[in-house]
Amino acid sequence: MSASFDAYRERKNGPDVFLEVRFVGTGFSASLVANVITAVEESAYQVAVREIDELERSLPDVDSAVFDAMRYRANQYRGRAVTLHSAQSGSILLLGIIAGLSYWLLDKTLGETVKEAWVKSGRHDQIVKMLSERRWAKAEAIVKRIEPRPYPFSEPRPTVKGTVEERLGNVTAVVTVTPDPSTEPIPPPSEVARRATE
Repeated sequence: MSASFDAYRERKNGPDVFLEVRFVGTGFSASLVANVITAVEESAYQVAVREIDELERSLPDVDSAVFDAMRYRANQYRGRAVTLHSAQSGSILLLGIIAGLSYWLLDKTLGETVKEAWVKSGRHDQIVKMLSERRWAKAEAIVKRIEPRPYPFSEPRPTVKGTVEERLGNVTAVVTVTPDPSTEPIPPPSEVARRATE
């Protein structure tokens, strides 16, 4: 794991939601892995966009134009709501963190409009506290949106189960993917040749 990822994990009870995507078994098609990661990313993005709406309701004294700008900018960052930091062998295990897209956009947008007044206002602490309190619900919303997704490829649909767990004092969205038992990995050419001579 990268040093920065370890540093994130050491910060207990912060606003971060961690991610673990575990593929159970062996021999996964690239399309299966790509589609699961895409589904996780899209789910995290949709939850971040909803979080902008929640921030707007929670901060009624902030001009609505700020939130409109955030929604516009969020669309420009689609596909970047999840950052993967590590992969482990055995079953495929991907570890990452859900980006703080809504908070980052709020900080960036308000920082551009009111600069130092934003930093000195104490809003940072208020928002970090609010997002920290909501992280379990955010993780649940992310995994809930992943579970029913159809996977548009020809192999049988895998079982995708999402849960939220506390790991090392942090909220972690855990996605477990189990391929359909009837899915047989297509062997490499050397294996096909070997089987043909048996």
